[in-house]
Amino acid sequence: MAKRKEYFVRLTETVLKSPAYRDLKPSARALLIEFMLIYRPSRNGRLTIGTATAQALINASEKVTDRAFYELSEHGFIKLIKHHSWTTKKGREWAITSEKANEHEPTNDFLRWTKGENENVHPELFRPKWLR
Repeated sequence: MAKRKEYFVRLTETVLKSPAYRDLKPSARALLIEFMLIYRPSRNGRLTIGTATAQALINASEKVTDRAFYELSEHGFIKLIKHHSWTTKKGREWAITSEKANEHEPTNDFLRWTKGENENVHPELFRPKWLR
């Protein structure tokens, strides 16, 4: 039987000690790990995890999962590249900002995060009232 290549999740000290990471709720931290798990250098910017899948992966309700997506975006760990399309059944496509995307260097948006600001949120990813 052929050996399958084993991948690993890389969380650097820069990420783990950042104020943005320290401010994340456990569900957002768990979702970040799931994003890192599907990350491959050639796919960053096209990472897709649907809400239902994320709920199962992090064992959380829809409300908690939606908040985790928003929190990761707000804190600058993930960036929305392409919005979902119901007509073509395509999910949102994300990029992890701490990793290279399409031959571009990492933007590390989370390092510019400041508590109380949400500059990194994609305009199409609005904040529902119940997230406030």
